[in-house]
Amino acid sequence: MTQSQPVTRVVQILTEAGYRTCQAPLTVASVPFDFAALLIGSNRALDLVVVVDILTEQPEPRIRQKVEGLSRALDLVASRRPLTVVLVGPPPRAATLEALTKVSRVLTVGTPIGDGASELIKSSLAVLLPLQLPDATEIAMDPLATVRSETANVPEIEILSPLFDSALSGPEAVKQALRGIICEPLNRAREDDAS
Repeated sequence: MTQSQPVTRVVQILTEAGYRTCQAPLTVASVPFDFAALLIGSNRALDLVVVVDILTEQPEPRIRQKVEGLSRALDLVASRRPLTVVLVGPPPRAATLEALTKVSRVLTVGTPIGDGASELIKSSLAVLLPLQLPDATEIAMDPLATVRSETANVPEIEILSPLFDSALSGPEAVKQALRGIICEPLNRAREDDAS
């Protein structure tokens, strides 16, 4: 079966994320299953990913029958692989979509074209892809500098200054500085009462 451009993009994105392509047809419990593309996750993701091209595949009832049959065959062999169906092309009717979601996880990609097509596909396949976290060094800010800048116009900044100065020395130093800030007015009041 030849792959359409959106199917090829889906396969490329998933293989770059560590999925392996399977030769079609896939045989489970002695029954062959043929789809636009088949991929198997490795390491953390054990998914069996079936890519269905709505435009080139058989009618929707046949797609539903094939996916339900594959799901039953996986159950029969006690497979631990969750079944994920990626639908490429126009969305199927609600009844078909509902039936597919009863036996598998369903992700709809649509038919994205143009410059942003790959990003749209990645967004649709996000649950299958590894989480991309930003580099901590790029987003890390000096929290103490942030607090100082946010409180620069606070009238009581002179009182809070010892807290900021002691923050780099650790929690015990901050506790001592806070104790000093709290006790200072009390000590002054005692001295005034004694005089």
